[in-house]
Amino acid sequence: MDRILSFERVDALCFQVSDMQHELEELQPQLLKMAEENVNMMQFIDSQSQEMEYNSEVVRAEEVVAKRQAAAAQALKDECEAELAEAVPALEAAIAALNTLKVYYNKMVPESIFQTA
Repeated sequence: MDRILSFERVDALCFQVSDMQHELEELQPQLLKMAEENVNMMQFIDSQSQEMEYNSEVVRAEEVVAKRQAAAAQALKDECEAELAEAVPALEAAIAALNTLKVYYNKMVPESIFQTA
């Protein structure tokens, strides 16, 4: 009796294995397609990663140049502000002197000289 049950189990297992093999055979084209898609996706990711790395290097190089230009611009700005700080008092003194000369000129020169007959 045990042998009959064992044979029945072996027969059932053989049937299950046969069904699984049949399923695998049916799924084989899908598995091959998915494997190909996976390879394509990995190639795409690799190319995108290489492009991203190249772009990152370009951006880093441009950042270095931009920082140098910003530093040069800041130095020029600082120099201009320093020169302007020196020039503004001289300009204000010149304007004050001109205003003094205008007042003096108006007192010294009679208006009748500029009137025409």
